[in-house]
Amino acid sequence: MKFNSLKICTILLYLIPPTLVVGPFLPDFFLSIISIIFIINCFYRRSFSYFKFKFFYFFIFFWILINLSSLTSVVLLDSFKSSFFFIRFGIFSLAVVWILENNQEIFKNLLKIFITIYIILFIDSNIQFIFLENIINLPIREDNRISSFFGKELIMGSYIVRFLPFVICLYLVEKFKKKYLFFLIFLSNIIIIYSGERVSFFFIIILNFLFILRLYHLKKSIILLFILFTLISFFIIINKDLYNRLVVYTKTQLSYAPYEIEYQKNKFESSYPKYIFSKQHQGHIEVAINIFLENPWLGAGIKSFRNLCNKIQFNKDLILDYCSTHPHNIYIQLLAENGIFVFTFVISLWIFLLIKLLKLFFNKSLYNLPMYALLSGFCVNLFPLVPSGNIFNNYLCVIMFYPVGFFLYFQNKTKNAS
Repeated sequence: MKFNSLKICTILLYLIPPTLVVGPFLPDFFLSIISIIFIINCFYRRSFSYFKFKFFYFFIFFWILINLSSLTSVVLLDSFKSSFFFIRFGIFSLAVVWILENNQEIFKNLLKIFITIYIILFIDSNIQFIFLENIINLPIREDNRISSFFGKELIMGSYIVRFLPFVICLYLVEKFKKKYLFFLIFLSNIIIIYSGERVSFFFIIILNFLFILRLYHLKKSIILLFILFTLISFFIIINKDLYNRLVVYTKTQLSYAPYEIEYQKNKFESSYPKYIFSKQHQGHIEVAINIFLENPWLGAGIKSFRNLCNKIQFNKDLILDYCSTHPHNIYIQLLAENGIFVFTFVISLWIFLLIKLLKLFFNKSLYNLPMYALLSGFCVNLFPLVPSGNIFNNYLCVIMFYPVGFFLYFQNKTKNAS
């Protein structure tokens, strides 16, 4: 049973990254199957040592909190369904440790899979950019944003940047030459620029500094960063659509200046009101804060924002633009839907991870590089000061939890070595 279950779980682990390109159903299904097989295997072998990881204790605490908030939700069934089955992500992380301990080829094979995905997306993005449709005839968006095989879902940049630290981790484990690593980073930058996703562009800028300054000597780092940002700037400036999306449109949203006027004049008046991200984003935040103030301890429950944002007590002017499936910020969503305890838990976790990341940034030991890469990814995925997707969305959760088991594996390996 051990051999068969391990082989099945390994194959499913390989399938999760490529199937994420076509949607969240299959990756989440594969993740769930891995979790179920792992639990059955633990009972079959009567071995529960994996559940003694400190990570799992903290995860269970978080899981209990979000379930408590669901019990008071206005949409009890939908909320409780999301919170109760959220436990699969914690179990999946433990299952990954089990898989890695029994199959050392996974690092190399996963790296090949990711490199193939990145190269295909890069080639297909260029085809869609030049010919206005990709190799399977998916057209470019009306606003000239490239989505490749993601189609109507404008998340290609998010996929690339959120997985990039994990791919770099695999790269470092396999100890390939660093000149190829720079090429991977450059390729990722171009794909993200094509996507027109401004949050992803912000994240890749941060990752450029985090990785290049850490992985190369200072003089070489400065040269590489200069080359990289010169090429990126040139690429954006010469393309009018990309420049308008990443620069002009961003400025107009922050000040809510009429886009048509700014597009033509390319100048920005200080008299326009200023907003957090945009007028719409600020509206989401204000409504979410109102929901939080009425449900401060446990929140209103997962998926409650979409049901409460059109209520007069939360949305004073009943502005439809302020309604959405979520408030478009992880921490504001946690406040509104899960309350102050869950918010404090997650923001404390992010601060803790950030401190560990900074310690490894100044620690020049090569042994810590894979851990450093993974911590970079966790800090980016949980970054509090940008718009974001729904933290309980299956797609985002799969991406966020996929590397966790690898981190636990390295952590456990380091602990045993000492």
